[in-house]
Amino acid sequence: MNLPTLLDLIAGREATAGQTADRLLEKITTLTAGLAQIECELADLKLARTTLRTLAAAVSPATTRPGRTVPLSRPRSRSRFFP
Repeated sequence: MNLPTLLDLIAGREATAGQTADRLLEKITTLTAGLAQIECELADLKLARTTLRTLAAAVSPATTRPGRTVPLSRPRSRSRFFP
């Protein structure tokens, strides 16, 4: 093989490697954005869990059933005149 042929082969391989690097960089960018979005969702879910546990702990035990963290509602009277 002569020098110009070798240089052409190297240039072709360099172009292919550059295209592959560009595709991989695009994938990394997409994955990074997806990861950031999921991390935000996880933080929101953690905050929601903490808030719900705090609120559940603040509920008076007399207004909840055992094993239940949501207060019971008062039954409505069927009569308009008697509560």
